[in-house]
Amino acid sequence: MVDFSPSKELLEFIVDRINVGVFIVNENHEVQLWNKFMATNSGLNAGDVVGKNLFEVFPDLPQRWLARKLKSVFMLKNFSFISWEQRPYLFQFNHNRP
Repeated sequence: MVDFSPSKELLEFIVDRINVGVFIVNENHEVQLWNKFMATNSGLNAGDVVGKNLFEVFPDLPQRWLARKLKSVFMLKNFSFISWEQRPYLFQFNHNRP
């Protein structure tokens, strides 16, 4: 029988190659994960961001709104995502389509 349980390496591989921005912060808003999409579009590699406060690295972020959203994630022990209908962008990246 084939084992389909995902390994940590496989999950990291997928998150790093998905064509969507994925990042994880802790309760202190310190970046824990910064995938390749985020690095490519922000111009900052994971080494430049991981371990640092998200709002210090990106002072233009809507801090009050995002901090409130993140607080609910930690209080409810749940995940969250942002769609363009809620907010046209969180990080203002350059367009990559013609």
